[in-house]
Amino acid sequence: MKIGLAFLLLLLLSGCFREQVQPQPHIDGDWKEQISKPLNQNQAFIPYETINPYTQVIGWIDDTSVILFEEDTDLTKISHYDIFSGEKTVIFESENMMLDVQLSPNRDIIVFQEFQSNSYDNHLIFLDIYGQLTMKLENFGEQYQVHFHPDKEERIVIVVFLPDWEFETYLLDISQQDMQMIDLTELHVEWFENGDLAYLKTKEEGELPIADLIRLQVEEEQEDIVQERLLAYRYLSDGFYFVVKSHSIDAENSQWTIFQQDEPLVTLDVPVLTTGTNEWWIPFYDFEQKNKQLLWFKPFYNDSFFHYQNGFELSQMSLKTGQIDVLFEWPENVPLETSPNGTMLLLGHQLEHIYFLEEDVLVDVFKK
Repeated sequence: MKIGLAFLLLLLLSGCFREQVQPQPHIDGDWKEQISKPLNQNQAFIPYETINPYTQVIGWIDDTSVILFEEDTDLTKISHYDIFSGEKTVIFESENMMLDVQLSPNRDIIVFQEFQSNSYDNHLIFLDIYGQLTMKLENFGEQYQVHFHPDKEERIVIVVFLPDWEFETYLLDISQQDMQMIDLTELHVEWFENGDLAYLKTKEEGELPIADLIRLQVEEEQEDIVQERLLAYRYLSDGFYFVVKSHSIDAENSQWTIFQQDEPLVTLDVPVLTTGTNEWWIPFYDFEQKNKQLLWFKPFYNDSFFHYQNGFELSQMSLKTGQIDVLFEWPENVPLETSPNGTMLLLGHQLEHIYFLEEDVLVDVFKK
């Protein structure tokens, strides 16, 4: 199967965009100071002191600890770090290079690609949360993408990239260590609540990348059209998902409709950042399961994805009440992840900041 040319050139081609007058910047040089206040005395946060060339937070383990990934000249390490006690525990280390370290949604599985130092072999490694080997896939391909089901983390889609820009897709049941190949021509795969696979099948209808939402029942080898004329679909968790639509390529906003068990709850208007390709831009978002909150970075106006530099507001909506709050403004669209209890937020390209929601305080995870 061939990866579409537009996908490969997404970050290279800017396309043609209409000119518009740029509003005044929302973000100034003091953006970080605005939310960098001292924590309460009972919040004994301890930053992690690192001397390694590269350190990254992978995600929350629980309400006090995170997973760290570190690289130095000799070793790569995965550790637990308690942000309140300062205690660090190394759970896995290797002399080989590791890539794309990822934590499963229920925080029970760690997965990463391992490149052997003395060969071109690339393995996909699955560990439990304590660093014990669960499963290893050896020499399936040159690189991998891993997609966990948000509710059923034993159900995993693995996209294997082969030479000559080809790829294969597999469905893995890690509890049974059973894997089967799936015949898919689409690279991006999502989920339905019951464990069926979802993907968008693009239709040729002008400039908008309109697509049908397809449900694939792997065991029955059956496909059905679920919704039509969508730009994007994302499954969140607990039966919540959203779809994205737009009236035209020139529309200033796209419409995000959020569903629970196929019942529409609310529709949001989100400014469009156009890419000039058939890949529709979706800002980083996170679904906080405990309180059923959706958080997302919202640009202040529509523009070209490649030209927009005016910052974002971090919006939060309760899916219970429909109330929307703006937490703060941020200069970039960056990954984010809420803690299991919903009181803290990791954010940044390396998840290197923690925002305490109740205290309205931002701290840096790393101290160098």
